[in-house]
Amino acid sequence: MIGALRPGGWLLIEEVDFFPVHASASKVYIDFMVALSRSVLSPSGRNCFWARSLPSLLAETDLKRLGGEGDFAILQGGSPIAEFFALTAEQVRERITESGDLSAERLDEGLKLLRSSSFWAFGGGGVAVWGQRSE
Repeated sequence: MIGALRPGGWLLIEEVDFFPVHASASKVYIDFMVALSRSVLSPSGRNCFWARSLPSLLAETDLKRLGGEGDFAILQGGSPIAEFFALTAEQVRERITESGDLSAERLDEGLKLLRSSSFWAFGGGGVAVWGQRSE
């Protein structure tokens, strides 16, 4: 992508990284989200646990005026994003349990958390980095 930039052109890369999930006090939630991301994304070649390296990767290039930002979602059980994750897990339930990443019982525990309004956790983190090609 850098090679396609015109002199003085800017590159912006944004990606989600689920690293904030690991800050949860709930091991059930952490295991659930890791298993869900592996089951849904890994078959397509995606990995939601790498974007935290984007700033370092861009720093190794010839781009100038580098910058970056990050943000993360706060998830409440029963919210639209929690329901999205729950519905997704239900659709790939068999894939998750057959992979061995999560038992059916543990999956059900995770679904219960995602539907409980008293449950709060971090969702994915957005990572954005940018830089400018030399004139």
